[in-house]
Amino acid sequence: MTIEHPAGSSSTRRARDAGGSVVRVLDGTSELRRRRGRVVAARDGIDDLPVAVLVFVDGGLVRVNDRWTALTGFGLRSSFGASWLRAVHPDDRSTAAAQAHSVCRGTAAGHDIRLRRHRGGYAWAHVKIRAMTQDRRQTCVMTLTEIDVRKANESRLAHLASHDLMTGLLNKQAFMAELEVDADRPHATDSTAMLFVDLDDFKVINDLFGHRIGDQFLVYAAQRIRSAARASDVVGRLGGDEFGVLCRGLRSPEEAGCIAARIVEAMDAPLALASSLRRISVSVGVAHARSGATAAAVVDEADRAMYRAKACGGAQWARLPSSTSAPGDEAAAFAGCTGELLELDALVREAGTRLEVLSARWREHEDPQRTNVFARLADGIGECRRLLASEEMARHVSSPRDETTSVPGPLPSDDPHA
Repeated sequence: MTIEHPAGSSSTRRARDAGGSVVRVLDGTSELRRRRGRVVAARDGIDDLPVAVLVFVDGGLVRVNDRWTALTGFGLRSSFGASWLRAVHPDDRSTAAAQAHSVCRGTAAGHDIRLRRHRGGYAWAHVKIRAMTQDRRQTCVMTLTEIDVRKANESRLAHLASHDLMTGLLNKQAFMAELEVDADRPHATDSTAMLFVDLDDFKVINDLFGHRIGDQFLVYAAQRIRSAARASDVVGRLGGDEFGVLCRGLRSPEEAGCIAARIVEAMDAPLALASSLRRISVSVGVAHARSGATAAAVVDEADRAMYRAKACGGAQWARLPSSTSAPGDEAAAFAGCTGELLELDALVREAGTRLEVLSARWREHEDPQRTNVFARLADGIGECRRLLASEEMARHVSSPRDETTSVPGPLPSDDPHA
């Protein structure tokens, strides 16, 4: 086969066989176009990619692939210029535009944005942009890979790290982080408060019914505390049977007391546990996050206020007077609770007497499990007696002894011969 170049033509060539017959006419221009077409076709294999692709030349959008159109509903014409940003979530548009502008200057980057789905809602996408120079023209290729599954997993892990698995409330670390933010932020006096919520005699529930029923009770208690608090309040489980409520934007100190009262009232309704109705109360301590106070100091004050409510009989809320905010002045927190202390002491005595009778009956039946439960209850009653005695003594020591102040005698002794 021979190749001829006809006179006057620089692009046309003839191919002849051995007999001299023309077998092919080659047009150089057409061949060049075909070669360029093959290059463009290879480059346009982006339609086969599982990710969305946008191609920019000298800052202008010139190509989108089928996946971009299927995901967002935007074709090339509707994505022309900066119109492609309409498919980006409004909060992410400035970031996406800035990244595209900077990357087209020759750098590579990656970030996450939200794309509007053609059928509604948004999809998370990881964006990568690469720039290249070809024929003195700046070309940028943007790929967008859907990462909804990854984002869902990240969100779930973040939730698990910051929430209590049993109750679904914030865990102690996350709650304290929220409180730290308020402690560091300047705010009006008494506009932020913490409520320290503790279940009264929760140990009895665990001892009588076991920890499985006790865990169910904690879940119910968490739900009631959450429903009694405001929607804007932050509720967390601090550990065991202790909960915290962070109240922001309070209009007055009395509003914190109203929220605490609602929590006490919400817990007053009986719960259906172990095929029967059970009732348990809560004690709530209220403390305000005043300017200059650390998160630890606020928790400590709320904790001491909660124990003040317990010492006065439980099933109520309390706050410490301003004169008792310092840890060394605990005794004054119980001033005015003499009657409640005596009444509580009488109840504890009666409970101890009945417990001894019941314990003796079960010992006769040789039931070691029940006997063990009664032994633990007896330990709890003994601890209550020691607490009552110590608080009463502290109140006496701190009370000024003058002619106008009557000092009550000590609590009656357990010894009938005393």
